[in-house]
Amino acid sequence: MAHAFGEFNKQGELSVFIANQNYTTQHDSYATATNDPKYLSDFTFWSINADKTLTKVSSVKGCLHPRKAIVADFNHDGIPDVLVACHGYDDVPFPGEKSKLLLSNGRGNYVMSDALDTEYNHSVAAADINGDGYPDLVRTAGGTLAVFINQKNGTFVKQPDAISDNTTSGYFNVELVDIDGDSIIDIIAGGNDWDQNGATASSTKIWYGNTNGSFGTRTRVIPPMPGRGVVNDFTLISNGSQKILYVNRTSDSSSTGGWYRGMAIQSYDLSTSVSTLVADDQNINWVPWMIVKTKNNQLGVGPFNSTRFFQ
Repeated sequence: MAHAFGEFNKQGELSVFIANQNYTTQHDSYATATNDPKYLSDFTFWSINADKTLTKVSSVKGCLHPRKAIVADFNHDGIPDVLVACHGYDDVPFPGEKSKLLLSNGRGNYVMSDALDTEYNHSVAAADINGDGYPDLVRTAGGTLAVFINQKNGTFVKQPDAISDNTTSGYFNVELVDIDGDSIIDIIAGGNDWDQNGATASSTKIWYGNTNGSFGTRTRVIPPMPGRGVVNDFTLISNGSQKILYVNRTSDSSSTGGWYRGMAIQSYDLSTSVSTLVADDQNINWVPWMIVKTKNNQLGVGPFNSTRFFQ
C-alpha cells in the first residue's frame, strides 16, 4: 500500500521501505481485522541488489491500514526517517487509527511510535514550515486538512489556525511544495472534485504559504475535469519559466462504470491557466501515483509501474 525510498541502511545506498496491508474489507470483518494482530501491516526495510531484486533487512508489525509513507529527517540526525499515514479499517464504522513514526536510532535501526491523532489519516506531507530546520506535517484526516508542527522529540502539535480560507474539508491527498518559486512552502490538495448528490464539491486547490508559516492568504483552484473527479496525486515540472502541474485522476461516480476506474492525467499550466487532459485511458486499472520521466530529452510524467509517457 505504501512505499518510500531513502538511504535507510547504508550511507550512499538507496533502499526501500514498504508497508504491506494484510486484511481486506471483502474478506475480513471489522471485528476480525481489529482483534487479531496477524492482520496488522508489515513495515519492512529492503536493500536493493545490483540486479534490482530486493533483500529484506528488517520488519516489524505496523498499523492496520497504511495509506502513504513519507521520508524526512524528523529528528535532525542526518538519517532519513519514515512517517506512515494510517486510517484504520476501511469501512463502517471507519474508526480511524494513529499513524506511525519510525525514527532512526543509528543508520539501519528504527524505533516506532504512534503519531498524530486517532483519525482516518489518508495522506500526509512533510516540509519545514516554520523555518526551524525540522520537517513539519500537513495531513488529511476524514477529508480535513491540518498543519502539525514538529516538537523535535518525535511528536507533532496541531496548529488549528495555520490555514486561512478554511475550506479544507473533502480532501484525501496532499503535498507540500514550493509551487510559485518564492522559497516558501505551499499546500496543494485534492480529493473528490465532482458534485456528490448535490453536496459541494471539494475543489482541487493550492494554498500559498506566507512568511509566518501560515497558508491561504492567496489560493488557486485547479479546474475540475468532468467525469474524472477523483484526484490521486500531483507532479510539478519546471521547464525554465514554465511550470506545469500534472494532476493524476480517475473516474468518479458521475461517469460510466463508477469511480476509481482508469487513468486520467490533467496538465495545468500555472502561467497561462490552460488546462488539458493529456491522458484518458479507462481500460486500465487506476494508478496511485505518477513519476517524472524523460523522452527525447523532454520532461513529462507517467505511471510509476509502466513505461508510458505523457506531456
